[in-house]
Amino acid sequence: MAVEKIESEGELLALVLRNSFNTPGTNFISNEELALQVGFHKQQKGHRYRAHITFPFKEMKNVKPNKVYYVKKGKIGIDIYDKNDKKVDYVTLSEGDLIQFVSGGHGVDVLENGEFFEIKHGPYRGTEQDKRFVE
Repeated sequence: MAVEKIESEGELLALVLRNSFNTPGTNFISNEELALQVGFHKQQKGHRYRAHITFPFKEMKNVKPNKVYYVKKGKIGIDIYDKNDKKVDYVTLSEGDLIQFVSGGHGVDVLENGEFFEIKHGPYRGTEQDKRFVE
């Protein structure tokens, strides 16, 4: 399965987009309500997206702090926790895989030497205001 949903008690915790995802066109794995939209583009040479400027949001309140990891090289393991600090899943990500965290928490094991990108909301608030440790 190229796109995997990780849920607990009806709440979406994370979306995994595997490197094998290869659907032509523009495909968003996140739904329109999420604060962070993640999409995959596969287009033919010559395709053009019209130049544009995105409007700023006037106000955003109580935005869930979505985060994305993209594995460039190597392998990582991810613990997925629900909002009650219960571990509900463990997924392994390899080169080219991506995960979008939507709610709950997570832990990361580096399983093979490698590199991964982290994309998250800013500005950074400092450790005390940014996170609560589960372990």
